[in-house]
Amino acid sequence: MFKELLTIDSIVVREKVENWEEAINESVRILEKKGVVPEDYKEKIIENIKKIGPYIFIAPEIALPHTQYFGKTKVGISLLKLSEEVVFDQERKARLFFAFSAEDGDSHISMIQGLATFLSNEENVTQILSMDRPEDIYNFIQNNS
Repeated sequence: MFKELLTIDSIVVREKVENWEEAINESVRILEKKGVVPEDYKEKIIENIKKIGPYIFIAPEIALPHTQYFGKTKVGISLLKLSEEVVFDQERKARLFFAFSAEDGDSHISMIQGLATFLSNEENVTQILSMDRPEDIYNFIQNNS
């Protein structure tokens, strides 16, 4: 389900952003444009990170911006790939932001399982980090997940 939901227009490549808040905004904006999440979804994520810390990290270089906002969101995923890492704190930095949302507590599970399987292969992460075009990233994911 992960590779079906991550479409070419759900992938954005940028050189850098000013800070982690801008990275969250950029990655979630992709979902907003597709009508998957409301405008305030990104603010809720930022608010939660400020409250409880950067819970969105799953591995070095990889963040999954998300929050529970059931009833106002659909299942969706986007990818913001940055050339320069964003620093959250001394221990956590990221260049890949897979923002996602869900309709309820279960609807996103198969998507996250597919994403986790894909990202557990370090070579997949290395390849994506080396790519500079959304088309290349999209084609790589479609052919390697």
